Amino acid sequence: MTLHLTWRRSAAALTAAALALLGAVAVQAPARAADGPTLPLVVQSTSVGLPQPDDSGDPPQISWSLAPPSSGPTVTDVVVSLDLSGISSFATADSGYPDDTVTWERGDLGVGGTGGLVDLHAKPDAPLGSTGTAVLSGTADNATITPITVRVTVGAVGLVVNKLAKVGHAKPGDHLTAPVTIANTGQLAADGAYLTMATTEGLAYTQHFSNCAYSKKSNDDVIATLDNNMVCHFDTTLQPGAKYRLSAPIGIDVTSSAMWDLVRYKAAPEPGTPVIGPSDRSDGPVLTLVADGDAPSGEQKTADWTVDTDNTADLAAVGDTASGKPGDTVQVVAAIRNNGPASVDNETSDDQLGVMVDVPEGTTAVKVPDACYTSTEAGPGTQKTGAPKYICWTKPPLRPGASVKMPFTLRIDADAPALATGTVRATTVYDSPLPFDTDPTDNTAALTVHVEGGATATPTASSGGSSTGGDASTQLTTETGAGSAPGSSTTTGGTGSLASTGSSGTRTLTLVGAAALVLGGAALALARSRRVRRAGTGA
Repeated sequence: MTLHLTWRRSAAALTAAALALLGAVAVQAPARAADGPTLPLVVQSTSVGLPQPDDSGDPPQISWSLAPPSSGPTVTDVVVSLDLSGISSFATADSGYPDDTVTWERGDLGVGGTGGLVDLHAKPDAPLGSTGTAVLSGTADNATITPITVRVTVGAVGLVVNKLAKVGHAKPGDHLTAPVTIANTGQLAADGAYLTMATTEGLAYTQHFSNCAYSKKSNDDVIATLDNNMVCHFDTTLQPGAKYRLSAPIGIDVTSSAMWDLVRYKAAPEPGTPVIGPSDRSDGPVLTLVADGDAPSGEQKTADWTVDTDNTADLAAVGDTASGKPGDTVQVVAAIRNNGPASVDNETSDDQLGVMVDVPEGTTAVKVPDACYTSTEAGPGTQKTGAPKYICWTKPPLRPGASVKMPFTLRIDADAPALATGTVRATTVYDSPLPFDTDPTDNTAALTVHVEGGATATPTASSGGSSTGGDASTQLTTETGAGSAPGSSTTTGGTGSLASTGSSGTRTLTLVGAAALVLGGAALALARSRRVRRAGTGA
């Protein structure tokens, strides 16, 4: 009997591009058919483990997608089938249907492609280790669809890592150790494993190991600012119910730019991470796994280690000046610069860095950066022109020496004063204090427009700061990037002292960057929330 499925849930609509970013795998396409393009089926994973006994709360899935060709006519009459005959002796699909084939009739392949998924369950009497393959294939009127095979096994490897206690009051120049352990809480042995680790840029690895690869490239499950990546391969067989420690703790250096930092690490069985080739290996000793007792309960697949460092960052506002006549449009660039020494990483909620702009009196904002919203008592408002005040989101991190520039195009009003004055101020998106900035005197600068033939009324005075020319040719320039308000998904982080101000708190590091922006809701969004204690309350 054949089970025909309609579009059962919205998750099935994952496109081939999105699945590819999540680590999807496709087989090599055969030669192109004479009557149309060759399209590969893509699956989220080519290896699926089935819990035994069955845990129907969150069953494993075979999830696939098919993307349309980049050019040419629409592919028509698309039918995709999943042959389960290779696993039917020990597994069932979709709540126990006994069918050997699941079929999706998709019709025309439109923009964005199509996809589907099916839940899998181990039969109650299926012995651990039973294994077989399920084959996805497809047909279309005017295209060739490449099949792909998924290996399904009863039982699963469950690698987890320990949670490291957060570090507060670290000092630049400190050397920390990360005593990571890996345990197998699954039912099957892992024939080798990978440990992946990534840190924010305020931290660095003290030592390199010869069976580990290091890079500055963000991988698919970390945000762009977690760019110190390490992938270590272990040949050890990890037995079910056993825990393993590293033969040497991983050393972490606290750099001069550290302030609010994070280490994210996780373990994965083979296969799951590309094999480290000889050219990828580093010099140094071999890092190994050493048996260390029974697997504990309460561990997790991925862990975050928070490191808070007593450090400061001097944020300075940078103003701009323009000239024109009533009716002219001019541009002023509102900017903030980080004079260091610390890098200011992503803050969310009330604390994310922002650029506050008071539009010069007698002018009207006719073009504002995409990252800027009207400023209200409740926080960022809407994206529109003509408002008297704006708050602009920044894309972290703001490194020492880097600037964020927000160009505003202004129309000079008919009744503008001879000197139209506004301000730019370094703050947060909800105008909260900056406890790490011990020199607030340079947080504000003037934005001025000299108006030829302007009214003689005395303009409103700006509140201190310096005024220097901005880059008028820049539409939206930032050496670290600038972007819209981030999403709301957060993960609790750690607390710690903030420099010599005596402030402490918890902060949130949001999943922004290439993985989040490209994937949208499908990507991982990481955050650390910081609740800043008022200065003077003690560390």
